Amino acid sequence: MNYKYCPTCGSPLIEAELGGRVRQCCPDTQCGHVFWDNPVPVVGAIVEHGGRIILARNVAWPKAMFGLVTGFLEKNESPELGVVREVEEELGLIGKVQELVGLYPFARMNQILMVYHVVTEPAKSLSTKNWRNTKPCHRKRYVTGRQAPVGQSSIGSRRAGIRRRK
Repeated sequence: MNYKYCPTCGSPLIEAELGGRVRQCCPDTQCGHVFWDNPVPVVGAIVEHGGRIILARNVAWPKAMFGLVTGFLEKNESPELGVVREVEEELGLIGKVQELVGLYPFARMNQILMVYHVVTEPAKSLSTKNWRNTKPCHRKRYVTGRQAPVGQSSIGSRRAGIRRRK
């Protein structure tokens, strides 16, 4: 992201090398603002519900594209609480973090994804109106753990499915 003016004092920004990288900064020595352009933390959930993996679909995506439930962290929120909150907001399910799957840079959006395996409470059944076992649908679909398509995500093929817990 590039800015034209300093958000602190309004001076036109310049580019300068700081910390081994070219960064936007304010030329006013009294201001000294630097735009560090740090990545935004995002949480993602591989959601397991009733032994199946839930993938989400955004209506703006191509028909065959599905992804993880993801969202931004709130101020003063731990990643573990944030991912459980996102699962509840997006799916209406109460989840519990089982493990951190990994950290993944998503350079195109300047984000760092913290992906967790989240198991939801089995007591709540889901409406199957917009859910399918194998065919894409408007919003979401079920797939079995080992058959979860990886597709062209930034997560890659590190974890195509969830290990079965005994």
